[in-house]
Amino acid sequence: MFENFIYFIIAILVCTTYDPSKPPLFSTPLTLILTISLFLVFFAFSRYLFTRMARVSAESEAFHQSSRFSTMVTGQSVLAIFLFAVTIHGLNLPSLFSGMFLFKVLPTLEILIFIGIFTGYKGVIGVNAHTVYRQIYPDSASCRDYVFSSLSFGLPVLFPWALFSGIFDLLLILPTDFFRKWLSSTAGEMAYFLFFLVFIAILGPVLMLKCWRCHPLPDSHERRRIEAVSQKARVRYADILCWPVFGGHMITAGVMGLVKRFQYLLITPALLRILSPEEIDAVVAHEAGHIRHHHLVLYLFFLTGYMVGVWALSDLVMYLIMAARPLYQWMFSLGISRSTVMTTFTGLFLIASFLIYFRYVFGYFMRNFERQADGFVYTLFPTALPLVTAFRKIAMASGQPPDTPSWHHFSIRQRIDFLMRCETDSQTLDRHHRKIRIMMAVYAVFWVMIGITGYELQFGKSKGWLNEKMAEIIIREKSEEGEDKTAFYAFWGDLYFSRNEVEKAISAYEKALSDDPENAGVLNNLAWVLATSPEPALRDPGRALKLAEKAVHLDPSPHVMDTLAESFFVNGEMDRAIEVESMALKKATGNTDHYKAQLEKFRAAKKHLPASNRKPPI
Repeated sequence: MFENFIYFIIAILVCTTYDPSKPPLFSTPLTLILTISLFLVFFAFSRYLFTRMARVSAESEAFHQSSRFSTMVTGQSVLAIFLFAVTIHGLNLPSLFSGMFLFKVLPTLEILIFIGIFTGYKGVIGVNAHTVYRQIYPDSASCRDYVFSSLSFGLPVLFPWALFSGIFDLLLILPTDFFRKWLSSTAGEMAYFLFFLVFIAILGPVLMLKCWRCHPLPDSHERRRIEAVSQKARVRYADILCWPVFGGHMITAGVMGLVKRFQYLLITPALLRILSPEEIDAVVAHEAGHIRHHHLVLYLFFLTGYMVGVWALSDLVMYLIMAARPLYQWMFSLGISRSTVMTTFTGLFLIASFLIYFRYVFGYFMRNFERQADGFVYTLFPTALPLVTAFRKIAMASGQPPDTPSWHHFSIRQRIDFLMRCETDSQTLDRHHRKIRIMMAVYAVFWVMIGITGYELQFGKSKGWLNEKMAEIIIREKSEEGEDKTAFYAFWGDLYFSRNEVEKAISAYEKALSDDPENAGVLNNLAWVLATSPEPALRDPGRALKLAEKAVHLDPSPHVMDTLAESFFVNGEMDRAIEVESMALKKATGNTDHYKAQLEKFRAAKKHLPASNRKPPI
């Protein structure tokens, strides 16, 4: 079940990391033919493997069948992701739709269409797998219900993302610039994400339950017993729902929702049918344990932690990818562009970090939270033996060996062993609670450090250092490729000056001039910095005047003449400053307020000068 969440998240990452600047590799007809061919080959390959498995499984034990079946489904799902990535990044399928106006203004819609292709791959697996599934579980759901249930587990991922991204697109195309400017800022992006995360966490369960076709559990002895256990646990649900996943044949239960008004208990018909009343009580107590220990809130906390980590380390990862160019230099010889390489490695980082985080960090806490919820049974009942027998029945009915590992649960055998230790040693559960508290504290400290690191990299002094390093790499690459690096030095000079980092700006402009001494734009900017620097030690009026005169000779534009006038001013030549600024004002178009203000400044300074040619203070 949880694996489907991950598959769809990776599919979204595959789409969102596509480089739109990539040109089509093939003609439109050939691209479509190759896309369809990949899909049909996968369908045939999947059908062959499951058909062969059906023949072999007929002679195998149920445990072995179930294990091989799960492995086969997982393997084909991974292959589907790979072929989907080939379709998007290898065949450049999105390039066929890049010119469509609707997709330009609503890119989320385009991605949803491509996610439909991946959904098709998953649907193929479901259709082909159903024959073997029915062989293992004779009373299981129909093929349609099986495929629908398999795909429906992607909805908790697709729906929030589509809503989040779709509203983001709509805000950007509004006629006002307010949302566009706000959402383009780091603070705006973070605020929007956090707001939407809370919104989805609160209201999302209601929408998901509709998609899963859940309905209230009818008034019955079972429902009243469940309500009594929940009341004893001091947990109140908005409703207790029947969860007809896989036609109601899957044996499971769960809770959804962070807010009591939208908090639901889900129970499948198979669980009610197979377990005894005491065992159902124990399962309900387990689910109440998730609520009482605030596990759902902590899951949201872990999701936010991942997003903070990606944001915090994004610039550093980009620098490391750029610095590792010698390792992938060979890719450029194949005609692969730099932007494609950067996008590909960034996407691989996102996918790899997601898998590692959720498999080893989130999965670690999920397993221990499940164990903690198992232990909550002792809060309501003197023994957990009914939960132990429930686990044994579930293992037998599911056809899975009790020691089958899981990344988000301990195996059934491990869970039983833990509860049996609790039966004989009351301190076992206390030690587990203490272990979770310690690990939560370690996690919190670690992510606070990551957050501080991210703030330093995004807003602190390290950001300037990191930008310089990345600029050096870009400039070095451009130089090696024989491209003009003047523009890059000039760009960083402008950036440093805008941040009032005058010394760094001067250094960047000097490097640009050493590469192109006749560049009027760089001459003008350096002259302005040397003439107007707020740091007296960095001013050089004499050199500023020489540079400005040379710049005007090359480009007599109004803004360049303005720099020359300023240079005359700081050198005490007021008449020349007024003369040149007047010429700049005459040539200027559009907003001339700056030139008028300059003239007023020069004339006011001239009035306060004595007749001698004394220069104004510098």
